[in-house]
Amino acid sequence: MADLKTIAQDKEKDRKKYRAAHTAPALAAASMLLMLAVRYVDSSVYTLRDNIYLSVIIIQLMVFVLPGIFRLRLMGTGAIMHLNFKPIGVRSLRFIADSAMALVGITILMKLIMYNFGVYSGEFTFFGRFVPYGSIRADFAGLSYLVLAFAVLPAAAEEFVFRSLIFCEYRDMAGGVVAALMSSFLYAAAGLSITQFPLYFVIGLILSSICSVTGSFWAAFIVRLFYNIISLMFEYNLATVMRTSGSLVFFAFAMTMLTALFSYLALTQAGRIYDDMAKSDAPQPPYASEPFSKRLLSSVFSPVFLICIVIFAASLILPGSGSDFPSAMP
Repeated sequence: MADLKTIAQDKEKDRKKYRAAHTAPALAAASMLLMLAVRYVDSSVYTLRDNIYLSVIIIQLMVFVLPGIFRLRLMGTGAIMHLNFKPIGVRSLRFIADSAMALVGITILMKLIMYNFGVYSGEFTFFGRFVPYGSIRADFAGLSYLVLAFAVLPAAAEEFVFRSLIFCEYRDMAGGVVAALMSSFLYAAAGLSITQFPLYFVIGLILSSICSVTGSFWAAFIVRLFYNIISLMFEYNLATVMRTSGSLVFFAFAMTMLTALFSYLALTQAGRIYDDMAKSDAPQPPYASEPFSKRLLSSVFSPVFLICIVIFAASLILPGSGSDFPSAMP
């Protein structure tokens, strides 16, 4: 009887220990279902420029912000202290700057590869296809709406959900590496696009690594905001360069060299930050006693995570009116 009681207690401890393997992907599943529902919104709401801005803002609030706030409320008081909202340290500033440049370079190189395989769409964020490049007003109000809808809000909403709530839940349960892998996969899956999945996954990995190294959500937010603004300003020009065969080879070579440089600088800075952390007397986290494979497999084989995969697969099969939105790229 005592043995049965001990086994039951051990199972209960494991259930509590790996609870994040269910709660973290549950938030992603909610956002994915809402993203799937957006496909069935009447496309006429996007035909006018002002409607595009307002619609994209409302959709992002509905798909990411509201589920994120609801999840935060369920976590209870004091949960916000575990969500990486601490200020950015001065020693992290150079790492953030180098990482931002590396992210831009890596994504450009990936888009060149995607263009070569005929799957480049010009989307730099989940709603990038709706950017009204042909009717952007050059006045302050027009540019403000554009930046808010397609740069600031995506950075804030998506980073809050994937690099704060989901990443931190996984990190506290299984460590930074598992958290980066799982949150990046869920982020990429939330795009509901098989062609964009590799791009979003790499973006997620880089932003999760920034969050892990700096320990601050704000670092990932700043880098993501920089990436969004650069993409918003130059994505149209990038598409033009891709179609100009004479300049493409030199452009690809120059981008490869610059990306390698900034990636090296960012990794060097990350190493220095981790060296400083190693010298501190921080206690070992609870997950340190568990093998990495067990932590990863407990996350991957969570029923809720598998549901996320099913939703993603279903989105590739189910028809939807949103799937016929044309790309804004030339």
